[in-house]
Amino acid sequence: MKNSKTLCCLIVLVFCSFLLSGCADVEQSGNKTNESLLEPASTTTTTVSENEAIQKKLSSLIDEGKIDEALSLAGNESKKDPQVVLYLNNIAVSSMQDRKLEDLDKIFSKVVELTPTNPDTWYNKALILDRMSRFEDALQAYNKTTRLNPKDAEAWFNKALVFDKLNRTEEAIDSYNKSAAVRPDNAGAWYDEAIDLALLKRYDEALAAYDKAIEINPKDANAWYNKANSLAALKRYEDAVTAYENATTIDPRHADAWNNKGNALASLGRYGEAIAAYGKAIEINPRHPEAKKNNDTATANLLESKKQTE
Repeated sequence: MKNSKTLCCLIVLVFCSFLLSGCADVEQSGNKTNESLLEPASTTTTTVSENEAIQKKLSSLIDEGKIDEALSLAGNESKKDPQVVLYLNNIAVSSMQDRKLEDLDKIFSKVVELTPTNPDTWYNKALILDRMSRFEDALQAYNKTTRLNPKDAEAWFNKALVFDKLNRTEEAIDSYNKSAAVRPDNAGAWYDEAIDLALLKRYDEALAAYDKAIEINPKDANAWYNKANSLAALKRYEDAVTAYENATTIDPRHADAWNNKGNALASLGRYGEAIAAYGKAIEINPRHPEAKKNNDTATANLLESKKQTE
């Protein structure tokens, strides 16, 4: 059973304070550290009041749905004041949950046009394209991001998620690998890579990736559960039982873990214990699609084994 993937959609809200000397360094801690969105202008003739007026005008036009007019204004004004691109970007990012995706796509396309070498602008565009289910276009934008900044773990991770949506599993695995290489402490990347490896029946590799995820987050019941499934697929039933027990200790209401623990126990001929595990699964989910049938089979096998020993 393939669990829902972890979604990493970190938005670049404000790139950095715009300073004539450049962009101040920011320590990465959840959000991405970004290079300066703009190259500082050598000279500037735009006053503070004019800056505020342009920002208000851009915001007003976008709020009124006059996107094309706002983009035209930004394009013209950015020739005099490069900070206008920053304003346009931040207006869009600050309201990403409220605006039409089509409008956001237009805005970020303009930002990318005006700052084509900034990886974070491509990242934001990719997020919108992904949300629009334009997955091939999203991949192209993530490709731009990772080419410009190969150390962007979130971009590699989100790129992998898009590959998964397109059922391009091998490419997803490669991107999860690259994300984990940049951020080895990212349990989600290791976990999702393991899921994909198991789908391809590369169980030994999957186990190694699950172990990485569990090392980082030992309280992840689903990681233990899926690790157990891979162990069972390799017929390592004793190890599988232990992993299923870890999953049910962390999440006692994990019905699938109880059911699959029963399967592993039944494979070892431990039918009484298997029946108890199936009973737990049925108690949690009386309509479990497999537990009742498995329970009946284990009960029949238990009776047969008793007859043979009499």
